[in-house]
Amino acid sequence: MEYISAHGLVEGDRLPSERELCVLLDVSRTTLRSALAQLVAEHVVESRPGAGSFVCPSRPTNHLDDLSGFSEIVRKTGAEPRSRVIGSSIIACPDEIAGRLNLAAGDHVFELRRVRGVEDVAARFCIPRYRGHRFRTRVAHRCAGDSLWTGYRSHASHRLGETC
Repeated sequence: MEYISAHGLVEGDRLPSERELCVLLDVSRTTLRSALAQLVAEHVVESRPGAGSFVCPSRPTNHLDDLSGFSEIVRKTGAEPRSRVIGSSIIACPDEIAGRLNLAAGDHVFELRRVRGVEDVAARFCIPRYRGHRFRTRVAHRCAGDSLWTGYRSHASHRLGETC
């Protein structure tokens, strides 16, 4: 990581060969491979067999102490969040979710199925479920392209619960 920063490498740049990096960093091949494997796991570097290792594009990350929503996290990276509604319906609340929404199993909830993305790349499939059928008509149609929370804030009289 320090090598990437110190040499101003950016997305798509190729790292030196393993042999060269071992010499430059004064480390063993085993240590280097372990470090590269960690960078691959963290999506900092991409390894392409026969071609070498390349710097990956940055992607949004969320730390456990960051309570930002998906849209806010994506915007912090300078990208635009996207959402596409796949479908919606009023369903009987599943047993495993009812407790988290302070509902009885079988109570009705609004379920919204959508794909969240960064620019034109799908990032997650989300199925939030909300208390109260009025949520659907008052909020969901307004925020298909952005944060549901943004749309919900204008209708704060409803109690919100989300599982995703």
